Amino acid sequence: MSAAQARARRGRQPRGHVRGGRCPGVVGVVLAGGRGSRMGGDKPRQLLAGTPLLRYPIAALARAGLPVAVVTKPGCSLPRPLPPAVRVLLEGDSDHHPLCGIVHALRTLEAEAIVVLACDMPFVPARLIAALAATAGVAAVATCSGLAPFPARWERSCLPHLEEMLARGASLRTALATAGCRALPFARGVTAGADACDVTSGVSRVTTALFDIDTPRDLARAATLCTAAPTAALAGLQEPVSALSR
Repeated sequence: MSAAQARARRGRQPRGHVRGGRCPGVVGVVLAGGRGSRMGGDKPRQLLAGTPLLRYPIAALARAGLPVAVVTKPGCSLPRPLPPAVRVLLEGDSDHHPLCGIVHALRTLEAEAIVVLACDMPFVPARLIAALAATAGVAAVATCSGLAPFPARWERSCLPHLEEMLARGASLRTALATAGCRALPFARGVTAGADACDVTSGVSRVTTALFDIDTPRDLARAATLCTAAPTAALAGLQEPVSALSR
């Protein structure tokens, strides 16, 4: 192999990778420690289009160029196998508040910042994740109803604030609002024609991108969205996850 060929091979990215998406010091985190009671338990293992839900946010974070960690709790069942490069963090079983997982990730990971997704969000575009990762400070997506709790960017310096919010039992939205959060307009994170979530008429792209699955009915709706826009939901799912194994 010539030197030029070797350089080209090293620079090759998996299909769907967002160029310039790598942000030093930023780790992608998937929260997978919830009870999933409305789903009947084991939400990360629920199948959407034949693929466990957990694999979708893992793939999106990988496409954004971020290393990936999954935060879970004792007794929570994850789909196996996970790519070897995906780090699994086991948090305490005392509380199922999402702030617990965020605090645990910031305490455990050697990262200056994390971009956090929930395991039940299969349609978050990689470009939106990359835009959050590249934003300074705490950041979340602005929607018509306020700041979306996921995905969001948190910094290690936020730990005292998050610990206080957790002790008070505050909501994730309250924690964002009181942390000097930057509101990232959805259009800045997703440009036309890129990771588009174009689905059936009457459903906005932002609604689809931030769609989360809490009930069997939600899962059925997500399956309908996959059928309506298979490229948005499934493009690049396998290759980035496989790339994490190398």
